[in-house]
Amino acid sequence: MSSGVRIGGVVHAVADMDVAIEQYRTVLGIDPEFVHDNEQAGLKVGMFRTEPTFVELWAPTREGPVQRWVEEHNGGGLYLLSFHVDDVPATVERLRKAEVRLLGDPGPGKEIEGMVYVHPKHLSGALG
Repeated sequence: MSSGVRIGGVVHAVADMDVAIEQYRTVLGIDPEFVHDNEQAGLKVGMFRTEPTFVELWAPTREGPVQRWVEEHNGGGLYLLSFHVDDVPATVERLRKAEVRLLGDPGPGKEIEGMVYVHPKHLSGALG
């Protein structure tokens, strides 16, 4: 029986995008689907499609939360897990009742727009 929860993707924060791309290319045996600069976020992003999910590499290009996180974690590591759920409102309500801190949660009685993230303290340091 399915729980209705699936891994959407994984984000690996890295210090050096070129090194990380070569490592993933070697291990996965595929080229990244894209590599581009996200100037607004201060990141260089590379994505490997691993159907039905993906692995994204994020390398900071300026000071910010990802850059600080990479420094605090000796050059990088698992930064974010993306989950797909069948019923977002019910899942958010269940997490609220369990007192899980949610980022992007508009609050009870308000419509959820976009994505909601589980605070890293509830996923052993990874953003979910």
